[in-house]
Amino acid sequence: MTARLTDPTLRRVAALDPAYDAFRDAADHPARAAGARLTVAEAARADALLARLEATPRGTASSEHRRRRLPGTIKTRLAAAGAAVLAVVGAMILVPSTASAEGVLLQAADAAALQPEATGAYWYVHWQAHVTDLGLSGKPRTVEFDREIWVGREGGILRDGFAAATDDNADELRNEALEGPTLFGDEAPFTWDELESLPTDPATLRAALEARIRDQETVEVSDYRVYHAAAALLTETPAPPQVRRALWQVLAAIPELTLDGETTDAMGRTGTAITADFSADRLGVNQWVIDPTTGTVLESRMFPESGAAPDTLTLVEQGPRDTAPAADPPLCGPGSVPLRSC
Repeated sequence: MTARLTDPTLRRVAALDPAYDAFRDAADHPARAAGARLTVAEAARADALLARLEATPRGTASSEHRRRRLPGTIKTRLAAAGAAVLAVVGAMILVPSTASAEGVLLQAADAAALQPEATGAYWYVHWQAHVTDLGLSGKPRTVEFDREIWVGREGGILRDGFAAATDDNADELRNEALEGPTLFGDEAPFTWDELESLPTDPATLRAALEARIRDQETVEVSDYRVYHAAAALLTETPAPPQVRRALWQVLAAIPELTLDGETTDAMGRTGTAITADFSADRLGVNQWVIDPTTGTVLESRMFPESGAAPDTLTLVEQGPRDTAPAADPPLCGPGSVPLRSC
């Protein structure tokens, strides 16, 4: 009943109802606005419903005869009770289920496609971090700090509070210059120009991510690496809306992702928790809190094997900026290299 509904039988049943044209043309119809994707259980119910609609008494008609009868006999009955049938089908089947990680991530994908294009000379990202640090004493302690970054096509500015939060002798927050061409992502890094030209088909995009992962080092490309590559490009990057949509779709197809339900992040914002569990391969457990209605990431949580509280990175804000702060002088004097020890 929507552009996403490709089942020809369901389309045929919908077309027999006099309300179908109005539904098809109504962009604000709630079922259409939500998008129709069927879970396995919903598809089974759909098949059962269609079987009942097309059934005739045994021994009275061949299957070919039943197909020929549908436009006359079934159409007459559906025309009389079309609204009721559509209401039942919509409630049972066609209103999308987001009761799975895939459903939530696909909802986020559709929302991401509506985000504005990146503009401005810089892409700005502000994180709040809550992490466990052993420090010089070797005893675990919780460290809280902010991390801000202004990234341009060539270099940018980093303001990271970790050193000031963990070293009593550290200076106050500094604006460190980032030199050289900017690369976004870790497992699969791309330049700003490359981000803008990434494919928007999810299968083609996954292939592009896998190819770039192989370019970095000779490793077996796994769901774990694809997950981290796609996740990194959804944060701290000016990826175009259609690319973001495809990145969410790539994540939706990864089986290790499961739905944990509603939660709140460190800022008190309500979101949906999605867990990526790669512990079977001793690669850890990561949880994202996302807002599927806007297609944005709210928080990342990394769970240690010890079962202790997770390290969290809360995404306060990201978006385009026309300007960035000036870099502070090198900490170790003229000619010294930023971000390196004296």
